[in-house]
Amino acid sequence: MRAYIEKIKFKGKIAHGRYIALDEIIYEKQSKYQNIVVGKNDYFGRMLILDNAIQFSERDEFIYHEMLVHPAMLLHKNPKDILILGGGDGFALREILKHNIDYVRLIDIDRDVIDASKRYFSDLNNRSFEDKRVDVVIGDAIEYTKNPDKKYDVVFLDLVDPQGDLENDPFFNKSMINLYRNLIKDDGIIVTHAETVEESSNYVALRIGELFRRAFGHSYVYEAFIPSFYYPWNYVIAAKWDIRENIGAAIQKLNGLKTRYINSDVLRRITGKREQWIYEKQQELREVEYDMLFNGQRDTEGGIENITL
Repeated sequence: MRAYIEKIKFKGKIAHGRYIALDEIIYEKQSKYQNIVVGKNDYFGRMLILDNAIQFSERDEFIYHEMLVHPAMLLHKNPKDILILGGGDGFALREILKHNIDYVRLIDIDRDVIDASKRYFSDLNNRSFEDKRVDVVIGDAIEYTKNPDKKYDVVFLDLVDPQGDLENDPFFNKSMINLYRNLIKDDGIIVTHAETVEESSNYVALRIGELFRRAFGHSYVYEAFIPSFYYPWNYVIAAKWDIRENIGAAIQKLNGLKTRYINSDVLRRITGKREQWIYEKQQELREVEYDMLFNGQRDTEGGIENITL
């Protein structure tokens, strides 16, 4: 048995943490970029863990991936060309392929993650990599963002978790987020997962949401509780236009879509009470210089290296 423990400290005190014990190690490899573990927990089932960070569990991965993919795909008027940066497990790809698309490109830097996912999770990702509409590129998402060859209707950032020090985060610093504008068409939508809005994480999701608002003009932060992640997980959806204009049409398009978690009530929540609180809190934080206000430290155990936020 191997245990993964992650404790989050804020202002010197443990704010929250998560603990997962793997009852079986199915596969492990040190790739060129990260440590890859496929394990099994008696309750959560098979799990993918990269550099000691939980990516998903068999029991609840559908919540994360449905909430990442379907709001944007439903809110866009006619999504045909799609881009995923990251997503080497093939689960976001699975959800995207439920829609009437023409083409989806997936760019992931680590071939070993894709190979492990094909081998150990093909029954869960529905062999999504084999679909003829899928173009898999082994490459650097950052370099592609700097020099894209086309624009897309919807872009998904299914990358490593953002860190509290966004200024030095390779994917979520201000300059990088501004570059994401070059990936979407004028009526396009971009989505990323964004950690949590809680104080213990230095409001990282709110700060990411604000950076996307400044870059794109419109952004909204929404959330879902994912048991294996221990706390509510947040997403940022952004566009150059106000996506709320299309909520009614999105709900109608939801009919007939095969999902396990997302439904019309969940879709409405993007502009509901909790999201309104997030929006109002985001408004408050706009008055503050984030890099001066948030000075926390994320201490970890169980083999995870210390990270300064």
